[in-house]
Amino acid sequence: MYSVSADVVRTSAVRRIVKSVSLYSGSLIAAGTIRVLSVLLLVRAVSPAAFGTYISLWVVMWGVHSGADLGLGPAALRYAPECANEGERRKLFGTMITARTLVGIVLSAAVMVLNEPLARWATGSAENGRSLVLLSMSRPFAMVYEGLSDELRARDAMGKVSALVVVNALFVQGASLLLVVAGGLGLTGLIWGRAIGDALACGVALALCFRFVLGRPGREELRRLLAFGWPLGAMCLLGTLRGMDRTLIRAFTSLDDVATYELAARLVGPIGLSNVALGKVFEPIVYRYSQSRETPEHVALFLEGYVAMFAIVAMALSLLAPEAITLLAPSAYRGTVRILPALAFATVGDGLTHVAGIGADLAKRTRVWAVAAVITLAVGFTFAWWLVPRIGAAGVGLGWVAASLFTTVFCYQVARRVSGFVLPVTRALAVVLGGALLGTAAAWEPWPLPARLALLVGFAFATWRVLEVRWSALRAMW
Repeated sequence: MYSVSADVVRTSAVRRIVKSVSLYSGSLIAAGTIRVLSVLLLVRAVSPAAFGTYISLWVVMWGVHSGADLGLGPAALRYAPECANEGERRKLFGTMITARTLVGIVLSAAVMVLNEPLARWATGSAENGRSLVLLSMSRPFAMVYEGLSDELRARDAMGKVSALVVVNALFVQGASLLLVVAGGLGLTGLIWGRAIGDALACGVALALCFRFVLGRPGREELRRLLAFGWPLGAMCLLGTLRGMDRTLIRAFTSLDDVATYELAARLVGPIGLSNVALGKVFEPIVYRYSQSRETPEHVALFLEGYVAMFAIVAMALSLLAPEAITLLAPSAYRGTVRILPALAFATVGDGLTHVAGIGADLAKRTRVWAVAAVITLAVGFTFAWWLVPRIGAAGVGLGWVAASLFTTVFCYQVARRVSGFVLPVTRALAVVLGGALLGTAAAWEPWPLPARLALLVGFAFATWRVLEVRWSALRAMW
């Protein structure tokens, strides 16, 4: 583990986090924009029921993808700085890639065998089993791609990682639009577009990383990776079960409402993608400077800036949604307006949880994330189960807001106990909860546009004051 001076951390660590997150966030936002524009075209080319079926089948695929993760990628990132030479490093990443590939193939094969019962559970009809088989073909490519992306992150090659994100989106969405809009293939086009795009993106990633992962897999390396990573893998797998909110919506309402909920989830993409960037960049850099006494202070500063920025973005998305949905989406998707505010602030809460618990990672107490995932599911689905029959799909978003609050408190308490990090979590939670309630109230029965704009300005000012964000400190981070 590296030990560096406070001056080095002050001028390098936080600045690198912010600039790398910004670079990667930019690529994710570009990719997200491609996906949103693609979805807006796709929902006009297929019925809400067909799009809802596609999303419902993806609940199964998310489970397969997460089941093959095993936390091996984050574990390889954690141990990469401790490798004595390039040979050890290649062996480490070669073991990680090989294990993920094999597990992914086995799980995809299981889906092919059980396609009809799984399709019946996800969509209510066993006839969608063939579509599930076709979807499962793309998963091994995506699993390898993600492992290769982790290798690039470990080399701090965020420029290449960022480029790959955009390339992946172009391949998948381009193939989908070609097959669905131009080819008129409907649900089949959505599925084949995903498979073709994932395979092409995997090929590009392999070309960039091949010589860095060309190492013979080792039993000892696999043991170390699993020992560190399994709680993170469990968290990832349990987190995937959040996708069952689509199944709950289908059970209580319809596949059309699943499609509406999915559109809302896509529109909060800028925040969710920045959370992905946070995880991809934040962890390896903080690990590298974990021994510095300045690290807690910089993590606190980063948390304040993150919540302030994205809470305001979430409120803007929530308050401007009525005009955007009316302009961009078919009339069948008007219900998106009521769903979007809670989903947006729940996503900010997820990012807050990640930063609040980073001290547990530094102390190698990764089991906290497995417990956190259980808390998230228990709280989120309990609220959703009660709210969806009463207020529709918007109840799922409010359930995830409650879940993020409970989980953040738990992770922060554990992280503070094992690492000593003191962070402004209470104030950040107040911003997330207040924003979710205000945004939902304004969107449920849309206020006049001037009133919503006034609320946005007032919320931005209050957020800045509550979090006590220091503009000079944020500028110094850049």
